[in-house]
Amino acid sequence: SRILKMSQRGWQSTVTVGGEEYTGDGRGDREKTVFAAARAALKALGLPYDWSGPGGRSNKQAMDDLERYCRENKLCPPSYGPPKPCRYTPQPGGGGRRRKPPQQFMYIAELNVGLDRSFFGKPATGMKNAAVEAAREALMHLKPGSSVPANSDIEELEHFFVSLKLSKEQPEFSFYSASDDVSLEVKNDISLLDDVQKKFRSREPDHELASPVDYRQHEITADDGTRLWVMECKVMGKTLKSRAFSKLQNAKNDVARKAYTWITEALKGTVSPRELSLEATRNGVDKIDRECKTMLAQVCHNLLEPAVQDDVHAAILMTTDHQSAKATVITVASGTGICKPSADKSVVFDCHAEMLVRKGLIEFLFKQMETAGTPSSIFTRAAGKHSLKDAVRFHLFVNKIPCGDACIPVWSKNKGDLRYRNTDGEGNLLDPKGDPSTNKMCCSAKIALWNVVGVQGAHLSQFLTHPVYLSTILVKGLKKDAEEAQLERAFYDQLQDMDLRHLSGGYRRNKPVIKGVVGEPDHESSKEAFCWVNGKEEMINTSDGTRMKGTLDISKQGIHTTYHAYPSCRADQGEYHEVCQEWLKAMDGCTSDKCSAENLEKMNLDD
Repeated sequence: SRILKMSQRGWQSTVTVGGEEYTGDGRGDREKTVFAAARAALKALGLPYDWSGPGGRSNKQAMDDLERYCRENKLCPPSYGPPKPCRYTPQPGGGGRRRKPPQQFMYIAELNVGLDRSFFGKPATGMKNAAVEAAREALMHLKPGSSVPANSDIEELEHFFVSLKLSKEQPEFSFYSASDDVSLEVKNDISLLDDVQKKFRSREPDHELASPVDYRQHEITADDGTRLWVMECKVMGKTLKSRAFSKLQNAKNDVARKAYTWITEALKGTVSPRELSLEATRNGVDKIDRECKTMLAQVCHNLLEPAVQDDVHAAILMTTDHQSAKATVITVASGTGICKPSADKSVVFDCHAEMLVRKGLIEFLFKQMETAGTPSSIFTRAAGKHSLKDAVRFHLFVNKIPCGDACIPVWSKNKGDLRYRNTDGEGNLLDPKGDPSTNKMCCSAKIALWNVVGVQGAHLSQFLTHPVYLSTILVKGLKKDAEEAQLERAFYDQLQDMDLRHLSGGYRRNKPVIKGVVGEPDHESSKEAFCWVNGKEEMINTSDGTRMKGTLDISKQGIHTTYHAYPSCRADQGEYHEVCQEWLKAMDGCTSDKCSAENLEKMNLDD
C-alpha cells in the first residue's frame, strides 16, 4: 500500500540551546510539538537517539536528554518557544504515529485477445475488478448476451475466454494506473510518427501515410473523480485507441506509439526476389531494373521510409545452372555517398550502390560457407577450404555508368587513367595529393580491381580455393551505344599488360561479359543508402557511414562479429595484397613505397 500524502494544518515549536534555535517537525497535536523540537535539537547536535519501535525512548526522555546535555556543557537550560500554526505532510511509520489508511488504487485493464484486438474496461478499484470490467467490454463485442462468471480471478477469466474459443491466441490482461501517469519508454512517438509522414509527403504524396493523422480526444472520469484522457487516431484505415492518462499529451504520445507499431506491421513485407531471365538486351536489363526498384521499395517500407524512386541502384544476381539463364537477385542496394576517412571498421566508407552490393555479396558468401557441403549451399569443401560449385556464376547490374574512367569519352586524352574521388564522391581526380587514406578510388577502378583479385575481399580469400569473379557486368543509362567501349576499356582492357603467372591461388585477368544499354539514367542523390542481403534490410547514413536503421552487418566489424568462426588473419592474406600491389603498379605506375601494405590498407581498396 501507499500512503496518501497531502499538506495539512498543524503546529510546530522551536527550542533554543546555546544560542542556536532548532525547529521541530510539524505535528497535528499542539502539545507534542515541544517533543519534536527536542528531537530536532538532539539530531542536529549529533546525540544518539531512537524514538521508534518497541522499547524506544519516550518523548519526555528526549527533553530530559537535552537538559542533561546543557548541564554537562554548562549551557543555559533549553528554552522552548510557543507552538505556531504551520502546514505539514504526515509521514508513514514511526513510533506511536498514526498511519493513514492505504489508498485504494484505480486501474484500467486491457484485454488482448489477438493481433490488434484489445478491449479497455472502465476504471475500477483493484486489478481484479478492472479485469472484470475489461472482460465485460470484450464480451459485449465478441459474444453479446454472455456474462462474466461471478467472483472470477484474473487467471480464471483468461481460461474463460479460451473455453469460449473467441481468440486464436492466449488472451492476457494488461493493467494501467488510472490515476498516475505511466512513464513511456519512447521519448516522443508523436514526432516519430510525424517524421515518417513528412518523408512520405515529400516522396510519395499519393501514399496513405502522406495524409495527416486525425487525432481525437475523449474525456472520461474515474470513480474517484479523477479526470482522464483517452486519445484516438486513424492511420491507414485503422482506428487506434490510447490508454487513459491524466495528461492529454501522454495519451496522444501513447496512441502515436500504437500507430507507429501498426504502420510497421502493415507495411512489413518479405523481400522475395523473383527468378529473372539474364539477357544482355535492352528488354532484359529493363526487367532487372524494375525488379531492383520493386525490391528497394519493399526494403524502404520495411524500414518505414518512402521508396527511393530515382536513386542510383545496383544488384548482384546469381545463376546456378549452365543450361539455364534464370537468375536470382541475391543483394540489392541504392546510394551515391562517400564518407570521410576513418579507422572505424564499424562504418561503411563507400556508399555507392555498386560498392554496397559487393559488400552484400561478401556477407552472402560467408552465410553460404556455414552450410558448405549441403545441397542448399553453393560451396563444397576441398582441402580444408571452400570452393564454389562449378555452375555458380555472379552478375553485376548498375543503372548508371560507374564513376571514374568509364565516364571518360574515347576521344579524351586522359582516358585510361586511374581516377580517385573528390569531395562530392565522384571519380574526377587524376593525381590526389596528401595522405593515402584520403585516396578513395572511383567505382570504375575498383571494378577493374575485382577482375584481378575477385570480389570476395581479403578476409574471405583466406578460406577459398579460388577467387570469386563476376561473369557479367550490365550497365544501364548509356547515352549512346559508343559508350559501351568506355566500359570495356575501364573494366578490362587496361589489365591486359599485367603478368600474374608468377602468382598462385587462381588469380587471373578475368574478362566478364560487359554490356551497356542506352537509357535514361537515374541520378537522384539521397543522404541515405539502402542495402538488402540475406533477408535483412540496412539503412546507412552516407555522411558518416553509420547505421541508421536495420543491422549494419555488411561492415568489416559486422562481418567479423557475425561470422566469428572465420577469423581474419593477415598472414593468410599476403597473396591477395600482393595482387593488389601488382594491379596498382600497373594502373598508376606508382612506386613500391606508395604500394606498401600499410598504404593499401589506408586506401581502403578492400572497402
